[in-house]
Amino acid sequence: MDLEKKYKWTLTGFIIMVILNIGILITLWVNAPENRPWRTGRESQKEMHSFFFEQLQLSDAQMDTISAIRQSHFKEMRLLRKELDDKRRDYIEFVLGPDSGNKEVRDSLLNVLTIHFSKMESKMYSHMEQMRRSLSEDQQATFREVMKQSLTREQQHERRRQNHR
Repeated sequence: MDLEKKYKWTLTGFIIMVILNIGILITLWVNAPENRPWRTGRESQKEMHSFFFEQLQLSDAQMDTISAIRQSHFKEMRLLRKELDDKRRDYIEFVLGPDSGNKEVRDSLLNVLTIHFSKMESKMYSHMEQMRRSLSEDQQATFREVMKQSLTREQQHERRRQNHR
């Protein structure tokens, strides 16, 4: 074979490999499981929203109410998480600093963390209660089951993630 034919066959093989790789990547992406770790934020909120709509068979008014409740809750929780992260950072700086033996400061910082975490849990309870109150009795029973399943899935996902570490 002369050089020109070798070049054409090599180029043809390369193009076929690229097309096959693109096909494989698209197939993997389309058939990936629903619990994709890269899905965060708004995508998962939209999925949860549509999931609620389907499972709970919400009316338009209920959907508007729950949307407003969820938006307010997520905005508030985002701020609370940031504050908690700041408080944790302060605690870690204390633990790693020269005054780490001071039990009074340690206890004070732990108390602040505990109070802040309790505040977040209280907000979560209020959020769930607001959502529950906007549902009919039948929807409330379904809501309880959906929330239990959601919690179970999150725990399983977290266990799998920890096992992969």
